[in-house]
Amino acid sequence: QEYNVSYLIIDEKLSTAEETASLLRCKPNTVYTWKYQKKLTPNKSGGKLLFKGKEIKRFLNIGDF
Repeated sequence: QEYNVSYLIIDEKLSTAEETASLLRCKPNTVYTWKYQKKLTPNKSGGKLLFKGKEIKRFLNIGDF
């Protein structure tokens, strides 16, 4: 079954790895793996990895990027 999250993702909103994992229906460790594989590019803020909605859409190949 296809799971459409595009309506939940706001381009400029920053999400933690945990929030990103929830959106993508995976575990946070998977998000970190994708980061290390350079499939997802985070922004760093105060020592935290944050993922822009636009980057998540790029990863999923949806939206204008």
